[in-house]
Amino acid sequence: MEGLELCYLNDPADPVFISKQKLFCNRFRYHCYSTEDSTCIDRRSTPDPVLLSAEMVKDFLNEVFLRENPFAGAYYLKTRMVEIQATVARYTTMFDDKISTYFARWCTRNKLDLSQGAMAREISKAGDGGKIRCRILRRCQGIKKYFPQYHKHLKEMKKDGYAVIGYCRTSRTIEGEETRVRLLQMVVNCIRTRSLADHAFVSPFSAAGDEICTRDFNNKFNMKSVQDIADMISFLAVTPKFSLVVLDVAGLTANTKDLKQFIINTPHLENIIIDQVPRHHQIRIFSREHLLNGDHSVALFDCRVACVQRAR
Repeated sequence: MEGLELCYLNDPADPVFISKQKLFCNRFRYHCYSTEDSTCIDRRSTPDPVLLSAEMVKDFLNEVFLRENPFAGAYYLKTRMVEIQATVARYTTMFDDKISTYFARWCTRNKLDLSQGAMAREISKAGDGGKIRCRILRRCQGIKKYFPQYHKHLKEMKKDGYAVIGYCRTSRTIEGEETRVRLLQMVVNCIRTRSLADHAFVSPFSAAGDEICTRDFNNKFNMKSVQDIADMISFLAVTPKFSLVVLDVAGLTANTKDLKQFIINTPHLENIIIDQVPRHHQIRIFSREHLLNGDHSVALFDCRVACVQRAR
């Protein structure tokens, strides 16, 4: 079928049709079929994922523990909150110092699907004949290894000679220099951790609609091992091929005309990676060709409706 690609998410025996544009923007999540059997072996050896934000934890729990008929591959079980907490603790440190009652209240406060599961009682395994409260849920057996797949994709790019360049900016707000530097440093740390950035550059005082190449020439901030937009432009001019990573689309620009001009003026820019993990639990990859020739891809940069906490 024209415009569609046959691929799979986790199980090669469970194929799905995905639009080529969606496949291109999520190439580490969707997998094309290969004649080599080693693909499945490599993916089984992928390490456990790490849930790096509260939104990812909520998404994880809503996908793994369900109260109603979801899909094939889930099974009924009676489980206690302490057991659910032990499961999620394998992938995050968010509840390491919390008791099960805190975890249960957190699930209820965030209106997770599992907190609405029917209550039941079962005999305690302690052998004393007592009964304990539990919930009847469905548990999904498949867990998406999102970040390991993403990191694997980045490492393969680096093996092919790509550099991963991080960029972040803060708007013209009233924070003092110390607060601004602290927030920028947090964003830089996110980019280095989540996207394995080799270098990071910042624009400490600019609007999303400002032209990229003219930002912050008169502002100098004292940040450890981080350079400004002028340094980035000079660095990109001599870097053979690279990917640019930003947190959310407005972390780069909301000026679509200037975005296209920036891409044209930066011939070695191969793709732009948009980290939208805190709000949407996804990372999108846009190729140079898609951004220059696809109006729909560029239009995604002209969609800011509210401030985004990029330091998360």
